[in-house]
Amino acid sequence: MSKPCLLTLVTRAVSPCRAFALAAGLLAAAPALALEGGRAATPSPLAAAVVTVQTVVPTADARARIGSCTGVLVAPDMVLTAAHCVAGLASSQYTAVFFYEGTKPLPRPFRVAGIRIHPGYRGDPGRGRTIRERRSAVANDIAVVRLAEPAPAGRRPLPLAVSGPVPDAGRIAATGRAGPAGREGTLKIAALRSARAMARLGGIVLADLEGRACAGDSGSPVLIGGVAPPAVWGLLSEIAPERDGCGRRVFLTPLDATAASLLDGR
Repeated sequence: MSKPCLLTLVTRAVSPCRAFALAAGLLAAAPALALEGGRAATPSPLAAAVVTVQTVVPTADARARIGSCTGVLVAPDMVLTAAHCVAGLASSQYTAVFFYEGTKPLPRPFRVAGIRIHPGYRGDPGRGRTIRERRSAVANDIAVVRLAEPAPAGRRPLPLAVSGPVPDAGRIAATGRAGPAGREGTLKIAALRSARAMARLGGIVLADLEGRACAGDSGSPVLIGGVAPPAVWGLLSEIAPERDGCGRRVFLTPLDATAASLLDGR
């Protein structure tokens, strides 16, 4: 599996509170793009439910590395995101969630009270493994982030489409970088094309996008159905990057009953 699609920023020695304040500034200053391509999201139940998940990882030189992924609200205080975005953190205090107003992120970080990882997630198998082993590692790349308080008023969780068939039409909503050299941007939506299951690789799904996914788009919800509201079928797990690090081809992790059961643990 390729390296997780995370935005990395090295800062001076900072507390988690200060680091999340810096991250909020980066989001607010970002250009009006997220996916490279796609279209800007309009105000809707979908736009109100998609979030950015930020992590702060202290480093040995007393600095911090800030990572960014996308997530989606699926219960009043629960967010789904990719497991590789939050696995291995020393504490949930190093994670925060940012909601959006329309297509723009709100400056206030929402604290996280706990994180649950899909028990079938195996993580990065390391270098030197076969392509099959590396791709299979993205199977069950699902985590639930529990907020320390409910989401802001007016935010409705999106329903889940558990163990559904591979969609012949769908879309993703993402908050990642605007191209290989861009910052995180506003919330955008892109259609899925030619999705197909890869049974020999743990049941993950290979799909093409109308735009290109970039760093920060990991954890983006894969949505099916209409606009009142759409259902979450799965998550974007990994990008098959082109030379500049972004890519039109992506690997998706479908939701199963075990993923849904993570919402029951408090």
